[in-house]
Amino acid sequence: MPIRLAYDQATNRLGVWGEGQVTLDDFREYGRELSALPLAAGLRAMVDFSDCRFEFTFDDIFTLVAHSKDPVLSLPDIRVAIVVSPGYGYGIARMYEGIAASEEFVVRVFQDESMARLWLYDD
Repeated sequence: MPIRLAYDQATNRLGVWGEGQVTLDDFREYGRELSALPLAAGLRAMVDFSDCRFEFTFDDIFTLVAHSKDPVLSLPDIRVAIVVSPGYGYGIARMYEGIAASEEFVVRVFQDESMARLWLYDD
């Protein structure tokens, strides 16, 4: 699968890595894996999609947002930093950021991992 994840329950941190071509079906599978994890309020997620090629339509973005509204991700105080490369992937991630963000689910897109980490872990 082009999307891998690792969750550390002790620190409530999630790491997500993607590489190669990533489709909507890959995100659906990722969502199923994510739903099985014992995530808790205050989750911090570092998502590195800098090595991905997204194969999405505009409508797929809205489907992804619907997945992000999963009850698991409705926990209070969730922060997600998404790191992507410049270009098409950055545009896709920024559309997702604009549509998905809410008071409880804060998403920011970065092109620099160190800046993403500063924002994500700045408590």
